[in-house]
Amino acid sequence: MVPVPAAWPATDDESIEFQVSVAWKLILDGQHTEREHYANFKGQHMLPLARAVCNGSGSLRINPEELFVASIASCQMMTYVGLASNNGLQVLAYHDEARALRVRRLEGVSELVEIVMNPVVTFQEEENEGLRSLAIRLVSEAQQENHLMRMVKANFIVRPLFMFGGLI
Repeated sequence: MVPVPAAWPATDDESIEFQVSVAWKLILDGQHTEREHYANFKGQHMLPLARAVCNGSGSLRINPEELFVASIASCQMMTYVGLASNNGLQVLAYHDEARALRVRRLEGVSELVEIVMNPVVTFQEEENEGLRSLAIRLVSEAQQENHLMRMVKANFIVRPLFMFGGLI
């Protein structure tokens, strides 16, 4: 049976479609059912995934929650670097150690309640007060423009560290 694509509603807005294929099949190892699976991006990139360790997985594979946080942090990075470039700043490096807190409520419902990003941004330019103020302002602008952040009701905290003078 071939799945029928869903019809998208007509709109005057600009739209972009994203597609990923996810595949899993039952494998019983005698004790429990594994949830290791694959996501296939554009028919070219196979990403091995598993459920989170806190959900009973012993796998070292990436889990959907980590992939989700990576998506948000990646979007924040690309937005920030683009804004910096548009404002005449040369970003030489950007490194983030993002983390998220998932809480399971008493009702059994889980949700991400907080996502913290800790980017270290290295600029080519020498530090001055105006440049530091611009770098800080662009953090807020990037958060406002980050479409993935706008889709999530979690509390976002961004704690940037800026390095100036091209030292990586």
